[in-house]
This record gives sequence, C-alpha cells and structure tokens, in this order.
Amino acid sequence: MSFFRPFFPNRVPLPLRGKSESWIIRERIFQTILLGGLGVSTITTSTVLLSGVNVANSGLFIFSVIYQVSSIILVLTRRQSYILRSGLFMVLIYALGLYSLMANGLSGIGLLVLLALISLSAVLAGPRTGLAFFVISLFTVYLAASSHTGSSDLLQIATRYYDSKATADWLSIGAFFTVMSVMIVISLGMLLGSMQRAMDLRIKMAEQVEMERAGLEQRVKERTSELERRLVQIRTAAEISRVISSILDSQSLFQQVADIIQQRTGLYYVGIFIVDEAGQYAVLRAGSGEAGQRMVAEGHRLVVGGNSMIGWATANRQARIALDVGVEAVRFNNPHLPETHSEVAIPILGRYKTLGALSIQSKESNAFDEGDIVILQGIADSLAIAIENTRLFQQSQLDLEEIRSLNRQYLEQAWSEVLVSSGQLQYSYENPSLAARSGEVHPHQFPILLRDQAIGELILETPLENLSSEDREMVETILAQTALTLESARLLAETQRKAAQEEKINEFTTLFTRALNIEEILKTAVQEIGQLPTVAEASVYLAPSGMDLIASENQPKHNGHNQEANQ
Repeated sequence: MSFFRPFFPNRVPLPLRGKSESWIIRERIFQTILLGGLGVSTITTSTVLLSGVNVANSGLFIFSVIYQVSSIILVLTRRQSYILRSGLFMVLIYALGLYSLMANGLSGIGLLVLLALISLSAVLAGPRTGLAFFVISLFTVYLAASSHTGSSDLLQIATRYYDSKATADWLSIGAFFTVMSVMIVISLGMLLGSMQRAMDLRIKMAEQVEMERAGLEQRVKERTSELERRLVQIRTAAEISRVISSILDSQSLFQQVADIIQQRTGLYYVGIFIVDEAGQYAVLRAGSGEAGQRMVAEGHRLVVGGNSMIGWATANRQARIALDVGVEAVRFNNPHLPETHSEVAIPILGRYKTLGALSIQSKESNAFDEGDIVILQGIADSLAIAIENTRLFQQSQLDLEEIRSLNRQYLEQAWSEVLVSSGQLQYSYENPSLAARSGEVHPHQFPILLRDQAIGELILETPLENLSSEDREMVETILAQTALTLESARLLAETQRKAAQEEKINEFTTLFTRALNIEEILKTAVQEIGQLPTVAEASVYLAPSGMDLIASENQPKHNGHNQEANQ
C-alpha cells in the first residue's frame, strides 16, 4: 500500500513543494483526472474485448490503448514537471479530438473532446491556455469542415448552396461550439480568477497571521529573556546580601561582590571604587578579571567630580548611564578595557556622604535600562550599609582593644601596688603522701589569668610528664575561679582602704572645725598627717605668693605666725 501512496491526489509531489496553492490544486485535479480517466477507459476497453466485438482495426480502440498507456506513464511520473505532464496530456486529448473530428466529422465525439480540452486546459493551466486551445480547436473545426465539405470557404458555400445539409450542420455546430467555448473560457476564467484572488487573500491573511505570530513569539521571547535577566539580577542581589552579612573584611567583601556581579550577569567588567578620606579621589579597591586586578595593583583612581562617569556619579550622588560610550562626553577611556560599548556608574551612598561608586561595563551597546539602574542601586545601597558596618566594626574593635589595653594597665598597676604594699605573695604546698616517693618529677606551669591579663602563675610538679586534657581543663577552671576570687579580695581591700581614708578625712574635717586659730589648724594637720604609716616626718610652712620657701625657713619666727611645726 505504501507504494501507491505517492500517487494519491492528496499527496503533494516534490516539484510543487513551496509553490502557490493554486498550482497544487491544479496538480491534484490533474492526478484525479488521470486516475479517473484511466479507470473508466480500462473498464470500457475490457468490456469491449469481453463482448467479442472485433475492434482490432478500430482507430478509437487503438487510440484508447495509447491513452491508457500514456495515462499510466503520466501517473507514474508524478515527480516530473507538472507543466510538461499536463502539456503532454492536453496534446493527447487534442490528438484524440482531431482524429475523431477528421475521421467521423460531426457524427463522432471530436467536438466534445475539443470542448473538454478547452475546459481542461483552462482549469489545468489557466484561462490564457484555455483561450489558446479555443483558437486551436476553432481552427481544427475549420479544417475538419473543409475536409468534409470539400471547400475551404464555408460562408461562400453556405451562400450558394444553402440547402446543403452538411454545410449547414457544420456552420451551426461550429457556431454552437464557438459560443460554448467562449462561455466556458469566460466562466472558468472568472471562476478561476475569483478563486485565485480568494487564495491570494487567504495566503496574505495567513502571512499576516504568521508575521503577527512570529512578532508575538519574538515579543514573548524578548519578554521571557528580560524576565530571566531580571531574575538573575534579583538572585545576584540576594546572593550579595548573604555575602555582605557574612564577611567583615572590606577588601575580601569588595572583591567577592565584584566577581559575583560579573559572573552572574555575564557583564564585561565590574569595578568598585571607594572615596578616600580626603574626598578627593575615588580609588579602585576591587575589579573583576585580569584587567581589574592589574588596575588595582597599579592603584587606579579617578578624581571626584572629574571627567569620568565615576567622578561625576560620586560628586553628584546620582547614577549615570552611557548606552554608547563612543558619544559619551563625560567618560574616562580606560586602555585596560578596550571592548566597552556601554557603561553605568552607580554611587555608593552613605548616610552623610558618598562612600564610592560601582562601575559596570558591557561589550554590547544599549545594554542597560532604568530597571537595571534600580536593581544595581539596591546592590550599591546594600554595599554602602556593609561598608559602614565594617567601619563601625573596625572602630569597635579598636575601641575594644583600647579598653582591653587600659584594663591590662589598670590590673598591672593595681596588682603591682598590692605587691609593693604586701611584698611577694606566694604559697607552696607539698603533698605528704607523695613527698616520700622517689623518682623524677615534671613541672607544669599554668598562668593565672584575669581578663586575659596574667596576675600570677601556678607550678605543679607531678610524676606525670604530660597531663591529660581533663586534668588541664580542671586546673584552668580552678585558676579562673581563683583569679576572680583574688580580684574580689583586692577590690574589697581597696574598698576598705578607701573607706578608711574617707573616715580619716572626715575626722580631719571635724578637728579642723574645732580649731580656733591658724596655729592650731596647722598643728592639727601636721599631727594627723604625721600619724600615717608611711610618713616619717611632716612639716608645714606658710609663705606669701612668689616668696622663696627656703628663705622663709631662715627668718626668725615670732607670734607663732611663721613658726614651723614638726612631728
């Protein structure tokens, strides 16, 4: 069955693929006519042969056989040119009509065959071909009439011998044939023209629909691509937010942010500039790719407010976009980035000042729009928060280190005073159960730490060369508690000493209020101060401003107003 499928009328042969639909319809009609005519002629010929009639010398029978063989060839050669096949078929039909007309005259089927030829030629090849075959058929009828009447001037014969039945028949049949042929050609021409216009209109509408569909698909594709690009940008911003929240080192943070933006978005270059302390230059702190690393190593920087997009963005605190860098007036032409065609500069805005800017560049023109500015500005704002947080963290670390340094100095001074006042503080303990044992002992030293400041040391001597982690942990825990207890005791002693001083000062105040003159006040002060444990002798002098105190000591004392009190 698959062998016959290519010959079915609904199959489009290879030569007509890509042709207009009218030619495909004509080819299908032609294939249907061939198959139908082949079937009818085969049945007719078979019936005649089976009936026993002697048709061996019949010209129509011979022609019928020729028609069948030609039809089979035309059906099987469907892959060949349609014009050639249809032309051969119409020549065959014309030959049949010519033969019948010349052989049988008006009694045969010649006129019907020619009339069918005109119709088929108009359908299979167009109205012009039908008109051409009409002219040929009309001339053929004229030749046949001349042959059968014996004259080439039918009108003259009709005028002189009007009673001639053969001439009248040829004239009437010829006129009828002409009228019918003209009607057929005109009708088929109008019908085929209308069909062609309808098909052209349908094809045009189909092309418009296809164009609209293609345009819609393109818009959907562009919209999908835009949404995917926006999704990548949003994911990049989210990833950068996670990086910002986990990294406190500014240099590492800048480099990772630049690399993430460049890798996720597929851009040509991403650089991060930070304004220096003087606010004069925007210094490149991180850049993507080898070009960025080279510029960072070279100390690349741009003047704030200078003739560059970064300088303009940092000075004006606004984003600047260049869709075509070739016509951008305010731009630094970087030799490290020769393939840049579009660029955008996004300021990194702090609370009170501009911290820096992002430089984002692409190899394509018109690569950025307002949506990109919004997302990139969000990334820059997150980066600004990270920069301020990093600076605050660094400042807090410095403050904390300063506090720790002051605390160490305070503890060192406080315990130094304790050692000065109390002497060297140490205590030793020897375990009686282990003292009698002989053998090598191993010392183990443990510092006594109070807020990371060593205030003492513990030395353990044991037969064990190495202590287990549990033993060390227990000793360190005991020493930590010991340090806290010692500090509490020192603070308590210091508090008691200060309380005693306050009490002593209160006693001084009470005694001073009881004194009646200057001499008693001085005497009371010297006596009370001289009773302090660390005072060996106390003296007090009164002298006017600017007077040499030593000279005053050699002057005679009288009335008790300039006399020395010793204790």
